Amino acid sequence: GKTYDMAAEAALADVARTGATLVPPYDDLRTMAGQGTIAVEILQQLGSEPDLVVVPVGGGGCISGITTYLA
Repeated sequence: GKTYDMAAEAALADVARTGATLVPPYDDLRTMAGQGTIAVEILQQLGSEPDLVVVPVGGGGCISGITTYLA
């Protein structure tokens, strides 16, 4: 769709038609927990906690998950 609302409506229609599972990109604790595993990878690759983590923000789910894990 041309707007977020149109895309969301199309996604919900597809879920109703196919029985697929809608995975919300933000505003869902399971999504944020999954995105928080990025912090695990950061710590594993660096070997210690970084002084700063820069995260691009869209809907906020990714940064919520990462900061929750690192806090």
